[in-house]
Amino acid sequence: TGFSTKRPTTTTPAININDSTATSINVAPKLNDSKVKVKRNGKEEDILPSEVVLDDIVILSPGDQIPADSEILIAVIVLSMMTTPIMLALYDRLARLGKITHVNAKNLRAKKSGVAPAVVICGFGRVGQIISKLLREQNIPYIAIGMNVNAIMEGRENGFNAVYGDVSNMMVLREFGLSSRTTRAVVLALDNYDTAHKTILSVRAIAPRVKIFARARNLTDSKSLLRSGVFQAFPETIESSFFLGYGLLESLGVPDKKIAEMLSTLRARNYSKIDHDITLGEK
Repeated sequence: TGFSTKRPTTTTPAININDSTATSINVAPKLNDSKVKVKRNGKEEDILPSEVVLDDIVILSPGDQIPADSEILIAVIVLSMMTTPIMLALYDRLARLGKITHVNAKNLRAKKSGVAPAVVICGFGRVGQIISKLLREQNIPYIAIGMNVNAIMEGRENGFNAVYGDVSNMMVLREFGLSSRTTRAVVLALDNYDTAHKTILSVRAIAPRVKIFARARNLTDSKSLLRSGVFQAFPETIESSFFLGYGLLESLGVPDKKIAEMLSTLRARNYSKIDHDITLGEK
């Protein structure tokens, strides 16, 4: 596509679309009665150039004459033509490196049922998927929000109510149903403490009294999350040890009731007995 800027012989400012391969931009004073055809909210309409807004689609045909503020229009077209090849090359390189997936993120944010979620799951990795499965089997309405595109795609194919979004963003949480009136619990299935802390602040700003259940990597993170307002935090290193110990004791003939009572004692007061009796290295 070629561009030429020249002084017009008429007083009508216009973009003349001469054919499919050539465009000339004429600069001249604007006429108030000139109209431009746009597609807005799925409908075509004729409006004044001054009424064109962001997200309007200007419809051009060969031979059309479109009035416009020429300086702005020239800048937009030239910058678009200059940057598009660069952006496409960058996109292709990132795709080859596996940094991005050929998928429309907007479509990944479109899956919302008409039922307000009783539980909002923040994160859709392995932990988030298991929690989602448990809730689904109990017919408890939920929504899982995560930023792993591949996990979201696969989860939706498997029937999970999973969407793409940044859970630390209040607007995202509101959009997908977090509410002080209808949400009964929030699950932080996140493996990053900083993200979890930011998400707690966003959740509390929307639903101050909702119960938050959090995944923690260790006892130190668990205590910090509790101080931040989490209802319960479960350190993975300790809980995985409990699970392993349960299976071991059960195989050695220790009654289930006795094992359960012992684990309940160890979990009491945020694992205080373990914190006192055992050196964990990284707590």
